[in-house]
Amino acid sequence: MSADPSKCTGCGVCELACALEKEESFNPLRSRIRVVRLHPLINVTMVCRFCEDEPCVPACPRDA
Repeated sequence: MSADPSKCTGCGVCELACALEKEESFNPLRSRIRVVRLHPLINVTMVCRFCEDEPCVPACPRDA
């Protein structure tokens, strides 16, 4: 899985979806994915590579 930084708004929905699906917790700190804001317009998604179903992908409102 890879994310497109030009589409990512840094909303964190992917982090919440991951935490809820994998850790049964609605807490982004429990997520296996991280959104790192490098600049107000540049967000980088640090992803794990362990999921087969990737709950973060369909959760993204911008298809990043």
